[in-house]
Parts: sequence; C-alpha cells; structure tokens
Amino acid sequence: IHFQRSHFQEATDIYKRLLLENREYLALNVYVALCYCKLDYYDVSLEILQVYLNAFADSALSVNLKACNSFRMYNGKAAENE
Repeated sequence: IHFQRSHFQEATDIYKRLLLENREYLALNVYVALCYCKLDYYDVSLEILQVYLNAFADSALSVNLKACNSFRMYNGKAAENE
C-alpha cells in the first residue's frame, strides 16, 4: 500500500525487513530496487537488482528496470545496450 501511495521510503523499509527475514524470496529485491529507482537512487537500485538478475536473467521486468536505471544514470544509448 505504501508503494501505491508513493511512500517509497516506507515501502523500502518494509521490503528490506521482509528480505532480511526471508533471504530466499529473491523477488523482494526487485521491489526494493523499484523503490530506490523511484527515490532517484539509481546506482543502489542497480546493485540490488543485480542479485535478482543473477538468478533470473530473462526477467522482463528486471531487465526493463535495469535499462531505466541506466537511462537515468547515463543516457539513452546505455539503456539501449541493456
């Protein structure tokens, strides 16, 4: 609910707590990365997202989020390469 209300910091705190309790729930990394992206912490978002991408390299959502982060951090050409 916090994410839907654009309370990204609160959502991040909840997701991180859940991730600490359940390390095997790798999909939580995507949600944390999405929150950091919305908070304009693109480098942190990429770092956290990479954990999920290492396990599921063909995830369309994760690859798209990685490209969005690259676009924001660098430029459109970097995003196209993703």
